[in-house]
Amino acid sequence: MYRALFSIAFQQHLQYRVAAVAGAVTNIAFGFFRIFLLAAFYGASSAGQPMTLAQVYSYIWFGQVLFGVLPLTGMMGPETEEIRSGDIAYRLTRPVSLWGLTYARALAQKTAALASRSLVQVGVLFVLLPVLGLQRFGMALPVLDQLPLLVASLALSVLLSAALHSVVILSSFWTISPRGSASLAYAVISLGSGLLVPLAFFPPALRGLVDILPFRAVYDTPAMLYAGTLTLRQACLGLGHQVVWLAATVALGAWLARRGTARLEVAGG
Repeated sequence: MYRALFSIAFQQHLQYRVAAVAGAVTNIAFGFFRIFLLAAFYGASSAGQPMTLAQVYSYIWFGQVLFGVLPLTGMMGPETEEIRSGDIAYRLTRPVSLWGLTYARALAQKTAALASRSLVQVGVLFVLLPVLGLQRFGMALPVLDQLPLLVASLALSVLLSAALHSVVILSSFWTISPRGSASLAYAVISLGSGLLVPLAFFPPALRGLVDILPFRAVYDTPAMLYAGTLTLRQACLGLGHQVVWLAATVALGAWLARRGTARLEVAGG
């Protein structure tokens, strides 16, 4: 049943091809802005840096390619409106778990973004940039000896992103509008995942905090694996961190779904 729900939502999201291309172009543009900013930072400083400039380029482009997969977009969808309006009552009459339904839809959205928007950006980075003579600003190929770990980390990142996305949606049971929680989640995840500034540049005290939180598991861990900056031990610890937070987030989401429906009141005919 949940596989069928996932398949339906996946096909729905794949229909928005123009939006996927437009989103890919926007992500490429912002990727260049971030690259030029950090290149200027590297050029103005003679101090030792935790990453080479080429690794920074790969780290940034990896985030832009995964932007549609991260738990940052699509949180103001029909699910939140159903909770706000009370139409969620129709969902609750069906023999399906609310958490399972929400998670299947969120996972379909993330997977569809990976199969459309992300692929367009990969084509631009590896095909178009060399043609334009901009390959020095491009994205390097991943480190081959860590490729299995990268694939596992990317899969865990997609699963955790969908779980965090679903948790934000279910918070609508306790808020008048989901806009506030969605905006807060966008700000916290953007900073805590390393999307705005690579976590390697954070001061030690703040880095110790973000290393514990779940947000680096959706982006920083697979991005560092792609850039080849992690040792085997660090990579294994990063995968363990992703697994732990995935299990915790899924458990939290299931609990929120039960508590939310238990306190739900719907007026009307």
